Amino acid sequence: MQKDLVTISREHLALMNTTKDDVIMSKDLSSMDEEARAYYQRKRRAIIARKLEQEERERKEKEKKDREEKEKKEKKEKEEREKKEKERKEKEEAEEEEDDNEENDGQNNYDGKNDSDGENNSDGENNDNGDAEEENEE
Repeated sequence: MQKDLVTISREHLALMNTTKDDVIMSKDLSSMDEEARAYYQRKRRAIIARKLEQEERERKEKEKKDREEKEKKEKKEKEEREKKEKERKEKEEAEEEEDDNEENDGQNNYDGKNDSDGENNSDGENNDNGDAEEENEE
């Protein structure tokens, strides 16, 4: 509740200052004496300077925000690239490992340790050749 009151008070004060500034800026300086004219000219300059400073602050804040967003986006893209590269390398390593395993399996079959149906031939004969010899014996 207190925060709401503070916010309302600030908005009211800002509105009053804006109204005061508008009145000062709309004064006709030509019909005033020199002292009053000098006073209002100083006020006008102060108002203009304050507006320029506010615009400059807003511009800097916007640039900072844009820069931070850009850096955040670049960081995110870099992390994504690194993640994709890591996944690609892991996939390549897994494929190489799989290829190595297949080569080892192929060598095992060639050595006669394993044949295509998964049985071991301790004498090193191939089942196809054995079947052909059995047919010839009959």
